Amino acid sequence: MFRLISLCAVLCITSSCGTIQNRESGLVETSKLVIRSETLIGATITVGDDLSLTVLKENLTPYESGIFGVKDRANEMLETVVLQVTEGNQRITVRAGGYALFDKELYIGKGQTRELRIKK
Repeated sequence: MFRLISLCAVLCITSSCGTIQNRESGLVETSKLVIRSETLIGATITVGDDLSLTVLKENLTPYESGIFGVKDRANEMLETVVLQVTEGNQRITVRAGGYALFDKELYIGKGQTRELRIKK
């Protein structure tokens, strides 16, 4: 009887270890670019070769107060756009009214959030 129970236990343990894994889980680390300025509506934002966006009122992200309602007066009145971008070196250009407000190549790491403050 002891042999039969131990044989069943060994078979259960070895068969469960040899199964094929069907699921994976992990974190998806998206890279984001946050652009803030006094006026962004009508500006054209270009990120590398992948993304080109003319900012409309619908594209703006509303301001959210911080922890326990703490506000940041410097950012509260600014227009904000949040974009998901691919990681790596990206050429970021912001144009408004025929002028380049920002034109620079930045490195954006995996899962990193870069914030740009454009002053006019």
